[in-house]
Amino acid sequence: MLSSTVYLHPRRTLTATWDLEPDVPRLVDYREHDPATKLDLLIPVDHEASVVVGCAHWFVHAYPSSSASNAMRRTFELEEVCGLDATIGTELECHHESPSGLTWNSLVVVAPDRLDLSGNNLSSGSAPISDLSVDIRLALLSTPPQRHAWVLCGRRGSRFIAVVISPQHVPSVILTHERDQDAPFERIVLSALDSIRTRFDLDIRHVMLFGDYLTVPMIDDLKVTLRRSDIKSTRLQPFRAVDSALDSSTAGKILSRAHVIAPIMSAAIPRLLL
Repeated sequence: MLSSTVYLHPRRTLTATWDLEPDVPRLVDYREHDPATKLDLLIPVDHEASVVVGCAHWFVHAYPSSSASNAMRRTFELEEVCGLDATIGTELECHHESPSGLTWNSLVVVAPDRLDLSGNNLSSGSAPISDLSVDIRLALLSTPPQRHAWVLCGRRGSRFIAVVISPQHVPSVILTHERDQDAPFERIVLSALDSIRTRFDLDIRHVMLFGDYLTVPMIDDLKVTLRRSDIKSTRLQPFRAVDSALDSSTAGKILSRAHVIAPIMSAAIPRLLL
C-alpha cells in the first residue's frame, strides 16, 4: 500500500511517497515543488495522503487553570479567546500540573481561517495537521523514555518552539514565541531552558534540536555550551527508523536535512506504531 505526505513548508512544498507493506516503512519517492503548486497535482488519486501545514496555519494557545475549573476554562479559552468552536476540538493538548494544583495547558490548533486549501481535492482522510505535532510524535518515536524531563527545541518559520517531554514520555508544556531575528539561536535556547526551569521547576538534562534554519555549526556550538551545564544535546533524526529505495545522493540529502524535513514522515507514522 502506498501513502503520501504533502508538506506545505513555507519555502517549498515537499512530497514523499511511502510503501507501507514491508515491516519497516520504505520511502520510494521524494520531490520538492514550488509552494504555489496545487495539492490536486501532487496527490495521486489512488493514494492515501497526509497533508502537513507550516506555522502560518497553526498556533499554540497556553493558559493556566485550576484542576476544578479546567473543562469550563478550556471552552472559554477556545471560544472566547481564540474565537473557535470548542466542539471541533484541538490537534494536541498538553497539561503540566504544579505541586500547588495549578495546571498549565497548551493547545495546538490548526486554524481554519488561516488555511486556504480551496481548489484542492482533498480526500476525507486528508485533514491537514501541523508540522509541530508531527515533529513531536517523531521525537517521541525516535527517543526512548527518559527518567527526567527533556526538551524539544527549534524553529518553524519565524516561530521558536520549546516542547517539554515528561518522564511519562508525553508532551507536557509547549512554549512558542516569535523569534527575534537578531538574537543568536544559542541564546534563545538557553533563555527557553532558563524559563522552563524557573516557571515549571524542571531540571532539564537533554535537549533535542529540530526545525528550520538550523545548521551544523549552530548545533556544534550549542552542544559545547550545553555540555558545560551537563546537558546532553541531540538532533532530531527519525529517518533511522525507516528504509529508503532512493538513490544514495537523495537519501544522503534527506538524512542531512532530517531535522528540517522530518514531517514528510507523517504518512509513515501509523505503520511505525504497529
